[in-house]
Parts: sequence; structure tokens; C-alpha cells
Amino acid sequence: MIRALLVILFASCLAAPAGAADPVNGDRVFRTFCATCHNPGGSPGPDALKSGAGNPLVITTAFTSIAEMFNLDLVVSNSDVDDIAAYLFIRFGAAPPPSFAHLEPAAPNVAFGAVVAGTTSAARTLAISNSGGADATGVGIAVSNAAEFVISANGCGATLAAGAACFLDIAYAPTAAGADSAALVVSYAGGSLVVNLSGIGTPAPAANLQATPPLAAFGNVTVGQASAATTFAVTNTGSAAASSVALANSNAVEFIVRGNTCGASLAAGSTCVFQVAYQPAAAGTGSATLTITYAGGSAASIALSGTGVAIPPPPTTAVAIEYHNADFDHYFVTHIADEITKLDNGTFVGWTRTGHKFSVYVGADSGLAPVCRFFSAAFSPKSSHFYAASASECTVVKASPDWQFEGEVFFVGTPAADGTCAPGTLPLYRLYNNGMGAAPNHRFTTELSVWSEMKALGWIPEGQGVGVAMCVPA
Repeated sequence: MIRALLVILFASCLAAPAGAADPVNGDRVFRTFCATCHNPGGSPGPDALKSGAGNPLVITTAFTSIAEMFNLDLVVSNSDVDDIAAYLFIRFGAAPPPSFAHLEPAAPNVAFGAVVAGTTSAARTLAISNSGGADATGVGIAVSNAAEFVISANGCGATLAAGAACFLDIAYAPTAAGADSAALVVSYAGGSLVVNLSGIGTPAPAANLQATPPLAAFGNVTVGQASAATTFAVTNTGSAAASSVALANSNAVEFIVRGNTCGASLAAGSTCVFQVAYQPAAAGTGSATLTITYAGGSAASIALSGTGVAIPPPPTTAVAIEYHNADFDHYFVTHIADEITKLDNGTFVGWTRTGHKFSVYVGADSGLAPVCRFFSAAFSPKSSHFYAASASECTVVKASPDWQFEGEVFFVGTPAADGTCAPGTLPLYRLYNNGMGAAPNHRFTTELSVWSEMKALGWIPEGQGVGVAMCVPA
């Protein structure tokens, strides 16, 4: 409203400024202080601007009456006001074009927006025109950030004729992610102009492989045996497919990769898996590093460790020989060399070999139970021996005053509830004479034929299943 009133109030005062006014300087001052609201060339707001063409008083009055222009009188001198009025007088055709060059851009700002770092945008064409009345000479073009704002085509020579235009093609080539800017400066004899360039570099799509879990400890594993397998996942958390994917293993002999679904490429957001088992080749600490590499990215790695445990030597065995005493009708077994000698040479009277035997373990080992041997002379004139592998049975017999504990004489395996024994061992059957002959006696055998024979004679099977008391070496 105020600007419209100014047009009415001062239209009658429209007249050319004094001859001393300098429209070239007026153009410069206008660009510095007025172009923010009034684009170069006098628009928008042409009516308000026309009211100041050749009328310095309109301009100085506006400095104090229009809020957006307050305090301009503190930085713009009266001489500059005269020059602005002269410039506007020429711009609106109130006088012939000046006898000087005047270059102006088609746009004061060129914004390229977002462009992927490492690529180049499409070129933007910028027109530079000479609206003055004289040729522009000494035309030069410079960009403050020429590495990222590239003049791909320059149609502007050293001279630009009055009324002519030339064209620049400008492209944005960000080198990294982030905001970028530059000033394109067109200089010429008697003046210059600035065009602001801007753009935003965005990250280039890239693959990023992550491996989980990043480590695995397999613990103690017997040499030559394979551990349970651990599953690993490789995920591409990036925004582009990973290519040339490869898995390297620094110790493939002991850390064995199985079921690998990871191929040469892995799409963004996809996951592949593989398993690793540890099979130590020797006793001691083992380790390996799995490295997943791919084109253009940092390798993902997995640390593996384990300890090889030496295979324990098999427990020592001995042969237990069975003897029979016809007078007692009792059976006795022993693996002790001194006892075997005395039984064979008659030192222990009345005993003869039956021809049956079985093996026993003579050393303690994992999974083996000691066998307690007892002796009793409470059934005179007969005596008897008893063997028990059950800890509870040993405890009960030790508490009996009729039996003397002679020690733990050998070792055996423990049968399952159904009477089966572990691989590599045989069931040892125990049969009880049920006190026949006025003295208790047990017979031990690995032979089912002997078991059947004794059962038919009234002997009672004792133990697990059909009467398995112990498990002995095969």
C-alpha cells in the first residue's frame, strides 16, 4: 500500500537525475542492498521501482517509511541514492541504454539438489546477458570450488556484445557426502557478477558384510574327533549387492567348514550361512581366523579356538581264569598271577581249571567301576569268595561280620538297566547257587551256554536284564 502511494505522490516528479549521477555505480549499489527483495533487472515490484526512476527523493523517503528498508539511509549515501535513481531511470527505458556494458545472469542461484558422491549430475545451462549499451570486454569466469562444480561447456568468450547472451553448462560432481557450495564469478571490464552454486553429495550405495557370531570357542575336543558344528551367518547390511565374496580359512585342517551357502555375490539385506566343526589333529591349543572378503569393502572376520585333548591310552586288561572245586562244588575266578600259580601247582588244594575265562580291566579309567572281593569261612568246612561291582552292594557286604573285604581287585563297566553293555565290551553274567551245598557261591561267565546250563541246575541269575552283573573287555 505504501509503495502504491509513493507511486501516486511522486509520479509527477519523474525526471532524469543530475548529470553527475553514475548509473554503473547505481547498478552495483542496487545489487548490494536492494536485490534481495527486488531481483536484478527491477522486478518484482516494477511499479514501486519505477517511482524511484530518476527520483532520489522517492528512494530516501522509502528508507524511512517502508519497514523492510529502515536504516538503509545509514549505509547508502545521498550520492549512491542519486546513482540508484539514475540506474532505475535507464532500466525502465526512460533513457537510451547506457554507453557501458552491463552483464547479468538469468538466475542468481543454481541449486543441483542431491547427487550421489562420485558421480556427476546432468549439466544445468546458465545464460549470461549483456543488457548494457557497450560490449563487455575482458570477460573472465572463475568458480571457487571448481573440483565439484564443473563448467562442462563454456560459450562465453573474452567479449560479449551489447544486447547479446552467452551460455555456460555447469555440472555438480560431489567428491564426498555432505553439503557443497561455490561462487561462480563473471568479471569484465567495469564490473562483475556472482552466481551462487549449491548441491548435496549423498553416500554412494555400498555393500557391508557382517558376520555373526564374531567368534567361537569349541573347548576341549579329543584329538581326531569332530566337535559339534557351530552355525555362522553373513549378512549384507549395506545398500548394494556384495560381489566377489570369498571365504578364507587360516586353519582349514582343524576347523572344517560345512554347508556353506555363501556364493560369489550377496544381495543387499540378504544372509547366507555356513557351519564350522573343530577336529584337532594334535593335542594342544588350536586357532583359526575365517575372513570373508568382497569387492570394495572391509573384510569381516571370525575368530575360532579350541583345545585338542590327547586320546587316553586304553585301560590295561588281564585274563581272569575260572577254577572249580569238586569237593565244595564251588567256582572261583582270579587274574592274580600268584594265585593262578598256586591254584595250578596244588598249593591251594582241590582246584582245577574249567577251561573258561574272561578279560578284566586292571586299572582305573573313566566309566569303570572297581570290583570288591570278599572271603568268608563262616560256612565251614567250606569257604567262599564273592565279587561285587555295585558300590551299594559292597557297602552292605562290608558291614557283614561273615565276610572279609580283600580289596578292589579289578575294574569293569556298568551295564544298562536292560543288561546291554557299551561297544567294545561283553556282558558278564552272575549266577547264584541259592545256598545249595550249605554254602553260598557265585559263578561268573560271558557265555550264554554256561548261563543256560547253570540256570537249568537251579542257579539264580543276578544283575540287570537276564542277569548281567558287569561289562568286561571284549
